[in-house]
Amino acid sequence: MKKIFFLFILTITLTNASNLETLTIMGEKVPHWVEYTAKTSYADKVDIISEEPGYVKVINFKNGDNIKKGDIVVVLENRELFIEEGQARKALEMDEITYKKYEKLYSKELISESELFTYRQNYLESKKDYNLIEKRVDDLKIRAQVSGIVGNIEVEIGNKIEAGNKIASTASRSLMEVTGYIPTEEINNIRVNDAIDINFSELKIKEKGRITEINPFVDEKIKKYRIKGTFENSTPYLLDNIYTNVQINISPETGILIPKSSIIYYDLETYAYVIKDGVVNRKKITLGREVKDQFIVLSGLEIGETLIINDLYNITRGQKIN
Repeated sequence: MKKIFFLFILTITLTNASNLETLTIMGEKVPHWVEYTAKTSYADKVDIISEEPGYVKVINFKNGDNIKKGDIVVVLENRELFIEEGQARKALEMDEITYKKYEKLYSKELISESELFTYRQNYLESKKDYNLIEKRVDDLKIRAQVSGIVGNIEVEIGNKIEAGNKIASTASRSLMEVTGYIPTEEINNIRVNDAIDINFSELKIKEKGRITEINPFVDEKIKKYRIKGTFENSTPYLLDNIYTNVQINISPETGILIPKSSIIYYDLETYAYVIKDGVVNRKKITLGREVKDQFIVLSGLEIGETLIINDLYNITRGQKIN
């Protein structure tokens, strides 16, 4: 649900009591945004998984290298599989010779079609078996699934690898993801595809992106909602696992803003002084987020009241102001 914040227009008045300055609360829209800390990751990171067991024979890349889709990252050796391939190749060659032999006999009408069919089926089955073995052998050449950079290579020459083991990871640097958490009170103010501003202050890099995912279930440990966004990476300096500040600009909301100089603290509580009918009243207030040199007031003040904005420690409740 959209709200509208009102910005105070300051009407400065000098009183006869210690030259106090006051302002009258009047309404004007102000922007509203949500800020949170997020962590980067590669949006299209893909793990390279071994389809077959074997021993590492060749490693063609090192962590951080650029890579193209289809490049061979690691080559495994599996002697048992090579033996199976040789046996399958010989079986295919024998069945192919036999099939062609009987195909010639059939063309001369020396055997029946049913006899030829049997030899043809034997040949086709052998060809199918060989193709399967050939694919398994080819899977010993472990390839990159996407173009980009390669990392997480932790295998070494001679290591034994099982089917299903992760060999490395590849990712494109062009599309990055940021993941963070926002307070529960803001969850209804944001939507998927909302614009986000990403600020890497230490690197002096700013990027723009969009919200791609909002988890509707609150994290029970921190009582916040996880959100994800993506952005196009325009530099070579942004990598995985970097912390950044993300800002979501939201439609203006209803609220009250007061300058910092009008806020006073007593016994860990927050107060402001207002003048009503020439008398100073101290009002307990609840503050929201900071907006430059002002704070949003969530409760305690009303539009139209006269607020004292200076010399707060020299005035008291009930003091009369001329």
